[in-house]
This record gives sequence, C-alpha cells and structure tokens, in this order.
Amino acid sequence: MMMKGLLPRLGPISDDGKYRLVQAHQDATRVPKYIRAALKALAPVVKESEGQVVDYETAVVERKLRYARKQLYGRTRKLLSHD
Repeated sequence: MMMKGLLPRLGPISDDGKYRLVQAHQDATRVPKYIRAALKALAPVVKESEGQVVDYETAVVERKLRYARKQLYGRTRKLLSHD
C-alpha cells in the first residue's frame, strides 16, 4: 500500500529499479513482525548507549578481573576484621 503511494512521487523508475523495490519489500516482509517490533523498540536504546565497542575476549577478561577484585577485597576485609 505504501509503495503504491510512493511510486508516483519518485517519478519514472526503470524496470530494474522496480524489481529492486519489490525485492526489498518482500525481504522486509519475510522478517516476523515481532522481530521488527523488537528492533524498532531497541533502536533508541542503542543510540543512547553508544560507547566503546568491546570485543568478547576483552569483556570476559574484564569480568574476570572485576570478580577477582571483589574476591580479594572480601578476603582482605576478613583478614583485617580478625585483628
């Protein structure tokens, strides 16, 4: 429906261009509606939280370091509290 309203505004389109428009539309409709809705809902969150890109290995190492620091801090507190 939207394509029918859009085509007159675009002006003359080649047959190849029409084919690509139809293909793009068909590809988009193959994606389930719930996935399209989820992507639409997540888009603002992703834009708001743009930041440093971290690869998986770096994230795992950082998580392990944070855990080790917590453990060390807890052990140190126990040792100091027994004095």
